[in-house]
Amino acid sequence: MGEANLEKALLAALTAHSGGQLENAVEIYTSILRLKIKDKVRSLVYNHRGFRPVRLSQGDP
Repeated sequence: MGEANLEKALLAALTAHSGGQLENAVEIYTSILRLKIKDKVRSLVYNHRGFRPVRLSQGDP
């Protein structure tokens, strides 16, 4: 995946995440994590993907 496509995927994941579409966001984050990406980017994706269980434990859908 090229850098432009990675940016689009990250934007889609963040948009879904902030829009409350957490299942969709996790799917996108997971697909990104399957790629060969820089450790800094991987860390960021894991961080955002990790928010979903926290939000669910707090009663958010």
